[in-house]
Amino acid sequence: MFVEPRFGHDFSQVPVQSPGAVRFQGDGPVEEKTEPKKAPEKEKVEKPAVKSLTPDGLDLGPTDKAKTFCLTSNSFAVTTSVYLNTDSAAQGAQIIKFEGQKTGVKDKKACSCDCGVYRHWISGFVQVIAPTAKGKAQAELAAESQKKGTKTPPTAQEVLSRAIATTPKTYDFQSCQHPLKMQENTLTEEYTACIGDNDPDACKWKYGDGPGASGGLSDGLYIRVKQTFKYEIWDACQGTSVTTKQRTISIEGDKKPRSILWS
Repeated sequence: MFVEPRFGHDFSQVPVQSPGAVRFQGDGPVEEKTEPKKAPEKEKVEKPAVKSLTPDGLDLGPTDKAKTFCLTSNSFAVTTSVYLNTDSAAQGAQIIKFEGQKTGVKDKKACSCDCGVYRHWISGFVQVIAPTAKGKAQAELAAESQKKGTKTPPTAQEVLSRAIATTPKTYDFQSCQHPLKMQENTLTEEYTACIGDNDPDACKWKYGDGPGASGGLSDGLYIRVKQTFKYEIWDACQGTSVTTKQRTISIEGDKKPRSILWS
């Protein structure tokens, strides 16, 4: 019996030197076009414009076409590292920072850092392989070997590979206390309500995130975490993406220290 590990990436309970904030890409509002009238019976009803929203309902604009978000040169930074790698936890750390300009002109529009919105996306999976799964895999492989008339016992890698292949992956997790389902190869936007700005300067953003298992691990419990994150600065005044960055974390192992790699 083992304690279910806790997976997540909320740094709100974790002291981080420089937690930071980011936001991600999407489409501006899309207005349905109508065909010209041809005959009364074929007349199409005009549909209202469809606004682009984050999962928790943040309107992504455009809000003021006279203004634009101007990013301070070289300020958008994503720093990744290992946050925890203990007997009971294995977490990476991602720190996101950027700065907008509140004065100046770009493309004949006034710069305003109020236009900047940070968006955050995720894809991937989590897999927890209990010792019982490896025991079952070993028994299956031994039975198969015996059936073939061979006496060579399965290797540890063969056992692990079979256990990985037969253990379901998990795609459900919590984003800002809301259930959210990841997809393995398609990015899903996270809730923006949990993305806190930890810089008192209204034009600067700092946000920290700790993906991985935050507790409940034990010796012999094998975990696999592979998650890709997309970080985006969105211009809500223009309804367009300013810039994005992307990182992938891979965590694997059955005892401390587990492998925690960023790419």
